[in-house]
Amino acid sequence: MSRVKVIDLGELSQAQIDRDLWYQVDETLLEDVEEKAVFSKRKEAIDLYMANEKSHKDIYELTGVDRINLIRLFKRCITYDPNGVPWGYRGLIPNKKLKKYELNPVSRKFNESRKTGEFDLLLEKQFLSTDNKTSSSNGFS
Repeated sequence: MSRVKVIDLGELSQAQIDRDLWYQVDETLLEDVEEKAVFSKRKEAIDLYMANEKSHKDIYELTGVDRINLIRLFKRCITYDPNGVPWGYRGLIPNKKLKKYELNPVSRKFNESRKTGEFDLLLEKQFLSTDNKTSSSNGFS
């Protein structure tokens, strides 16, 4: 019957823990019926977890979200988006990517055939080199 939180809420900002400040998700825009059901169960699980009134076991029995996924989902909710706002309930949308994939050049040392993300890296380098040429030709440095 442990109701102890894995994450200490005292270390978080008000924007991260106050669900009233989180952006709401319009569930009618979720196209798939299964997506809506998964989102609703996740939202219910997070609300129960944040209210600290139910044990992990009770939350699992009510929502089907186990302890490990509950903590993972909670961390997604309190993570900041690129605009500096917590993802909140948006982080519970099934298959929602919170972070852009970035190629880690060091990882090639361990796997020579790895090509994932190289095209994006090429475009980024090309954009940066084009941007530098444009700014230097305009007299900016």
